[in-house]
Amino acid sequence: MEMMSGAFARSAHGVLSEQAVVAGYQPPCAALRAAFAVCLAGTPVLRRDLSPALMAELEHYAVWLQAALQPPSELLVAAWLKKLGGLVTNPPGGDSAAARCAAIFEVCGELAAGVWNRSARMAWVRQPPRNDYYAGARWPSPSELYTLLVPFDTALRRDAEGCRKLMKSLKNH
Repeated sequence: MEMMSGAFARSAHGVLSEQAVVAGYQPPCAALRAAFAVCLAGTPVLRRDLSPALMAELEHYAVWLQAALQPPSELLVAAWLKKLGGLVTNPPGGDSAAARCAAIFEVCGELAAGVWNRSARMAWVRQPPRNDYYAGARWPSPSELYTLLVPFDTALRRDAEGCRKLMKSLKNH
């Protein structure tokens, strides 16, 4: 797998893999986020408004977003949960592991593949205590994990909408 600008990795066939999407996730740079915000506010952006480096980053980010917005596979979620298991005090084992992973996939499987990344895993384990209870030190229930991951999904979809509008603005002007 070849690494490209920033967070983007492609296989030898030029297709972003699910592993590359998750392992390589980085939010867009501040300049792209600003351009997304301008487009979402309804102001057109012209090609001359973006540097060549920013145009290249936008093109790579748009390709990454296509893969990141796909539904995750059960294997991707299971791999993410396996890594989480090393960070909590009570990971499921044996027969219960598959059932608990399946329950999490059933509840959270509608979230984009791009949310199943290291940042989300760290967000789980680094939660502040609630009523002297360290939720992040323990294995999540499906609903707890869904609640934690929804903001990641929302941000990803907002960035995708901004990216689509920016690409359309550049194409039309």
